[in-house]
Amino acid sequence: MKGESHDELHKWLYPHIELIESLSKAESTEQANKFITDIQASFSIYNQYF
Repeated sequence: MKGESHDELHKWLYPHIELIESLSKAESTEQANKFITDIQASFSIYNQYF
């Protein structure tokens, strides 16, 4: 993948990676569940555009 589509992918990817890193550091089940919900929403956004 090159060019504009590659750049657009990274606009989605970097925040998604941050969510996954946050999930790995969650200190409670409630906090983990919130990150899981956010990750699911992130995948929904991905599926809309890619």
